[in-house]
Amino acid sequence: MFAEPGLRPLRVLPAILGLNVLVFVAFGFAGHGWDAADSDALIRWGANFGPLTKGEEPWRLLTYMTLHSGVLHIAVNSFTLMDFGRVCERLFGPARFLALYLLSGVAGGLASIAWNPMVNSVGASGAICGLLGGLLAFTLDARNGLPVAALKAQLV
Repeated sequence: MFAEPGLRPLRVLPAILGLNVLVFVAFGFAGHGWDAADSDALIRWGANFGPLTKGEEPWRLLTYMTLHSGVLHIAVNSFTLMDFGRVCERLFGPARFLALYLLSGVAGGLASIAWNPMVNSVGASGAICGLLGGLLAFTLDARNGLPVAALKAQLV
């Protein structure tokens, strides 16, 4: 999956996935829940919580992306990230992929705070949506030379 024949090996995607799983396992073994995470513990571990993030803890805009609220949450995010992340890292290169992932995650965290600062948000969904947006922009930009037939094949 990460070292496909004839393709550049992935570097950033496995690191992001590994970090997310490592944090999830550590959180679970710390006794904070596997299926229904303890909300207070998520905040202690770095969740995006408006009063703290907007206050003296803006670093939460990065740490919240590594936290997940349960097995289903991390599974869906991980499978989605594996599917689209492979394509994005190869198209954009590792540095741009990481920049897009982090900037999208921070933007998602800021949007969450703007929407409702009292919500405790966790997960990589904002970062993943940013990757999907970047991929869509790339495929629709004629300067990138993607064949129309390849694009139409994806619509079926």
